[in-house]
Amino acid sequence: MSTVLVAGIDEFSVQTLTWALEAEGHKAVIASNGSEAYALVLSERPQFVFLEDALAVFSGLDTSAMLRADPDVPAGLPILVFGTVEPSRKALDQGGATAFIAKNRLTLDLPELLGNLGGNAPMW
Repeated sequence: MSTVLVAGIDEFSVQTLTWALEAEGHKAVIASNGSEAYALVLSERPQFVFLEDALAVFSGLDTSAMLRADPDVPAGLPILVFGTVEPSRKALDQGGATAFIAKNRLTLDLPELLGNLGGNAPMW
């Protein structure tokens, strides 16, 4: 079982993703804004992070960049940004996001995503 942080403002997407993760046997930790997500990553030490691009306080990409800059966060932590409009590749790279997932694909692609990234899940 992996711990997965899910941060989003769209309650439907967050709840749907949480149910899908729990159905796969994972523990979901939920944050409602970028500041809370950042603090929970440090305290809960998840193996995967899902950040909605339109988070309050800090956007998903801003939160990702902050996590990448923090020496206490493993460099290999998979950070997946989700939303309705895909940011440019440059924005994803600058934010340090591992990948972007369209909201309408979150639960459909979840098993494959976690399987592909599972070998890269960091040890804290």
